[in-house]
Amino acid sequence: MMRTDAVTRPRTSDRPAGSGGVLIVAGGAVFALAIGAYLAAIALHPGMTAMLKAFDLRVYLDGGVLARDKPGTLYSWHLSGMPGIQFTYTPFAALVFAVLSYLPWRLLEVVTVIASTFALLATLWIAFRELAVSDKARRLGLTLLAAGLVFWLEPVQRALFLGQVELVLMGLITWDMCQPDGRRLKGAGVGIAAAIKLVPALFILYLLITRRIRAAVVAIITFSPNVMVCSLLVRSRSSTSAWAREVWSSGHHRIGSCARRR
Repeated sequence: MMRTDAVTRPRTSDRPAGSGGVLIVAGGAVFALAIGAYLAAIALHPGMTAMLKAFDLRVYLDGGVLARDKPGTLYSWHLSGMPGIQFTYTPFAALVFAVLSYLPWRLLEVVTVIASTFALLATLWIAFRELAVSDKARRLGLTLLAAGLVFWLEPVQRALFLGQVELVLMGLITWDMCQPDGRRLKGAGVGIAAAIKLVPALFILYLLITRRIRAAVVAIITFSPNVMVCSLLVRSRSSTSAWAREVWSSGHHRIGSCARRR
């Protein structure tokens, strides 16, 4: 699916002129049904939402507050009453959440769901574009239809319900990797994503393996200064070292691992 150059995509096979409109109506109905069911589930199950709703978002913001007020405790802090639940993202992510922590909580909850849903739609739009669906009406219909179908898959629901950043990072990486190889800033999106959460750094390795050297260099240049500068802003060498040890020793992030909490 990754674009290798800016060649003209082949046209899809001929279809009736009105097929795009039919797909938009069908896809829009399926997507609207999925959104409606999601909102109804939240409204009808207040007990469930009170327990875990936006749990990870709360941990992210707690980390942001610590980076702002008590940077030395950022990677030694544990959520009260829940040892093992702590902030394990990068210093750059901590400062991003430090800024977001000034916003009202309810607003952040809504914005997180909207941003994640938009990222899901954008990812599917790009995917169908790369699959040579050139007609924009058909592409929109297929995007809405696919989004409505995958909206209730466990990874999407987990990200939405817990307030995770995965869907947003997915959209950013997909957009960046599907840019033409000649695009000057291709790789910057991967670098930003990796500066927030280390897992996307694997795409830097992919760029190197596939000999997209310039994009890999852009990603590294974007990633490295963010982490280093933000580590200085956090003002705690011991905290940054603790973060590095935590990430590499565990091999995975604790945040977002709801299964271990149950």
